[in-house]
Amino acid sequence: MFSTTKQVLNLSFVIFSAAFLLSADELMLADFEDASQFKRFSGLAGNANAMTPCYDAQFINSGKVSGKLFLPKAGKGEHRWPRQAYYLPKTQRDWKAYDELRFTVFNPKPEPNRLTLDFLDESGIWHSNYGCKPVPGKSVFVWKLPDVVREKKIHSIRFCLGDSAVDNTFYIDDIKLVVTDASVNAKITGMRKRIGREAPEIFWKRAGMSSGYNTLIKKLDSLEKSSESATLRSGKFLELVSEYTRLKQQLWKQLCNQNEKAFDTAFPKSSNVWGYSVVSGFQKVHRSDLPFFGTMGGEMKVSLARREREGVQLVLRSRRPLKHVKVSVSDIARLHLNDAVPEVTPLLVGHVKPPAPSYPVEKTQWHPDPLIPFADDFPLDSDVWQAVWLDVHVLPESLTGDFRTTVTVEAEGVPALKVPLKIHVWNFELPAFPTQPSLVNFHSDNNIGSCIPKERRKKVTDEFIAYRRGRRSFQSLCDEAKQLRETEIAVESLLLEHNITPAPLYITLRRLHAEDVKRWRAQGGRYFSLTYLQPQPAQWGKPFPAWLKNLVLNNIKHTLPILEKEGLVDEPWCYAFDEISDEKFFAAKTLMQEVKAAYPRIKFITTANDMDYGRTSGLDKLVDAWCPQIERFVAQIDLVRKAQMSGKKVWYYSCCYDPGIDMLIEKSLTAPRLLCGLGQIKYKADGFLYYGVISGNFYQDAITGGPLTKHTGNNRSTFNGCGILVYSTIRGPASSLRLKAMRDGFEDVEYLHLLQKIDRKTLTEEQQNTLDGLLTVPENVLHELEDYDQTGDVFADYRERIGNFLSSLKTTK
Repeated sequence: MFSTTKQVLNLSFVIFSAAFLLSADELMLADFEDASQFKRFSGLAGNANAMTPCYDAQFINSGKVSGKLFLPKAGKGEHRWPRQAYYLPKTQRDWKAYDELRFTVFNPKPEPNRLTLDFLDESGIWHSNYGCKPVPGKSVFVWKLPDVVREKKIHSIRFCLGDSAVDNTFYIDDIKLVVTDASVNAKITGMRKRIGREAPEIFWKRAGMSSGYNTLIKKLDSLEKSSESATLRSGKFLELVSEYTRLKQQLWKQLCNQNEKAFDTAFPKSSNVWGYSVVSGFQKVHRSDLPFFGTMGGEMKVSLARREREGVQLVLRSRRPLKHVKVSVSDIARLHLNDAVPEVTPLLVGHVKPPAPSYPVEKTQWHPDPLIPFADDFPLDSDVWQAVWLDVHVLPESLTGDFRTTVTVEAEGVPALKVPLKIHVWNFELPAFPTQPSLVNFHSDNNIGSCIPKERRKKVTDEFIAYRRGRRSFQSLCDEAKQLRETEIAVESLLLEHNITPAPLYITLRRLHAEDVKRWRAQGGRYFSLTYLQPQPAQWGKPFPAWLKNLVLNNIKHTLPILEKEGLVDEPWCYAFDEISDEKFFAAKTLMQEVKAAYPRIKFITTANDMDYGRTSGLDKLVDAWCPQIERFVAQIDLVRKAQMSGKKVWYYSCCYDPGIDMLIEKSLTAPRLLCGLGQIKYKADGFLYYGVISGNFYQDAITGGPLTKHTGNNRSTFNGCGILVYSTIRGPASSLRLKAMRDGFEDVEYLHLLQKIDRKTLTEEQQNTLDGLLTVPENVLHELEDYDQTGDVFADYRERIGNFLSSLKTTK
């Protein structure tokens, strides 16, 4: 099917004209036969990295020349990530017709190597593949291109390598773009999933646009069955993408119009300046251009167990701008003086304006995320939806039953809104300590300093870091550096309120202190890592440098005995070797053996990219818990089960962008809740790991008000919200909607654990049938990673049924 001649096709893809039938199935980007192509490669100035011609036939795929890519080892003046970028001519920058990037690579070493590949679009955003692993000899690398190539032109391709301990040479040939029947079919399948997660069928029904949706799906089905050429089918697919984008914009507009009409009906213009809608804590509420699903007017309701927190949202809307909006909650009546009643905290839903990401998102500028403590005074623009989050907390000693209160919203020049809130407390209690383990990294060093003015931030945080690493006394710090310690403890308390033990994962140069761990335990904290086994550059079959072993052993020696003496360690875990690949497996195994020999009780958890969970590398003899990224966990579910059956724990983690459930700002609020919660139940994961909660805040300013903020929600990566779950404000650290969702997900797991602990012998036949129906996560809540409940309606109903069932089994408190 494909052309076998070596030539660069200066083909500009013209959408959907008859000439498209003549287009080839591949576009050669670089065959290295033309010397001018080498001039388009550029590396790091002052480094030895290079791309030069190779004429050795054993390293050539076709023609007479290939490219010799040299990437030097890190250190001694060389960059940690040596690289070579190929700058594309303008005739090669339109990739929208193609689905794969392929090239032939020769690895002259006797063992597998690694090579990272990414590309830069014309808007300046890098899109990474995260690497390929060339085997010894010749192999063909295939990268399934992300959707962004349909939207943006590509400026350059970049090869690079990170933290290598040795010099590396690769031979590259025939870099080309390819489209095949299989890739078009995969694209069609991906499109169905994309429609399902972005605009589920229920949205189209609510908007009265089912006919447009059905027509689009039928066209996709027809295209999948078509016998036309791959290039022609690819062109028609792009037409359907455009049609979907157009229809989706109509869908959002129609749903937004429905909300506005419902508001006008509930709060007629003739007699109301403003009004409100009630929305569950399962959704995000955008200002104007994306819809939400709620009830106009009426009563707010929330149900929860003892020792639980849950949210409900009051969504305000005004026909003219209002100033000094204030939200307050009336005291909840107590039957007796010492009765514990639910606590309700109003928080303003703030909005951030993140930069354009490298993944597909809805086209809206402002995204709701920070929950800022300014609900007592904020402006309300006209004709926008503005949510206030009511965070409800039920104490363990609370009575069961219904509690009622009133939420009052006041503003200058308008009558106050009086909104009833009903809180139903179920007759069961969540555990004081989480039963499902998690490790969520809170590393407070320089990112804690966003409350310090930028001109002094580095100096102050450097002082604070020196203190945390034991090089300075607290008394010697300036007042602002001392303030950072208070901020650190405030963030820890906030995280503990959200069922997160605020322990650092990536610590090597500072140690845990018993006073901190005591404070965590007193507030429900449980899981942490004693120290980090940090990977260093290593050659195949060689250990890490001796200083690393000494550092790890000294950290454990000075930490573990103290914590054990105080009764602060249930299981001594150490986080090890973040995302290492197989060239470092020998070194990792050697170091873990030495640690285990000195401290047999130590348990290791790792995110190492060991594709068969240690069976080949031998790491299975040392690793106690594997933690792959969630998509690999699901894709390798059979291997995961084998590892679990062998006695190993297998957790999962999320980082950056996944097509399905992840922690990014642009996703629906059910995505992080399912990721941290029922996803663990559905896929039988043994725990959850996340790498950061304040990453990148060092480069942001503290939030001074709202609802619109100057914070971008970005940590200087191309993944918005990645690693940022806590915001800095002038009133202290503030949670995000996603942190609330993480908390709620952890609590959802406890609901299922309570179901699993029920003694069936104590139940009637009807109760047993009910229990059986609740133990399995419903498919319409979470079918697969890219197919889940977007609005939370079905999810909320499932949670309500579990709560009512658990409550019915208890005697009244």
